[in-house]
Amino acid sequence: MTSFERRQYGRVDFESKIEYVLNHTDEVFLEGDIVNVSAFGLCLYTATELRDGQEIIFKDILPNDHQTGVVVWIEKTDDNNYIVGLQFK
Repeated sequence: MTSFERRQYGRVDFESKIEYVLNHTDEVFLEGDIVNVSAFGLCLYTATELRDGQEIIFKDILPNDHQTGVVVWIEKTDDNNYIVGLQFK
């Protein structure tokens, strides 16, 4: 792994829409676009500002059957959206 590589595990491009909530009682689903996925996490593009350590619950079942994730990093993009790194829980 080079010094420029932040990821511990390889990711695979996997573009797909996904819906999620911020807690189990939410009735309004938020939307995002999956950019890539690994066995341990995914990268999500969303208009929702999330925060480090925040848990989200996915509505859709992912290919590896994980249904919750924890935000491990977030960056604001130029178009007022966010790119988010999530670790499966």
